[in-house]
Amino acid sequence: MVIEIYQTEKSLKNALDNIENLQMPERNKELIQEFVDNALLGWNGEKLSKRRVLKYISVLKYIALILGKKEFDYVSTADIKKILRIIDDDPKKGEWSQHDYRILLKRYITWLREVA
Repeated sequence: MVIEIYQTEKSLKNALDNIENLQMPERNKELIQEFVDNALLGWNGEKLSKRRVLKYISVLKYIALILGKKEFDYVSTADIKKILRIIDDDPKKGEWSQHDYRILLKRYITWLREVA
């Protein structure tokens, strides 16, 4: 029997439930769910661990809140620059956090362009 210290499965379910309860366009919720499913399966890219997917959910939630009512499908270059500026200017985000956010944003936008 394997003892799981971090309860990753439960945390992943809670994170996805949290996304469903947020004030954001339904389309964004659907896209986040699809991205998570693809990341866990390794579809359209490398298979990611559940812990990494949890981090991605957190970052995508933050990005969705920055965008407000705008759907991910309609994100422009100006929107991406706005997101990057906010991430860079956030005093709570260290250099490595900013790096992680930039990598995820690039990965997510690339994925979004492929599935759209």
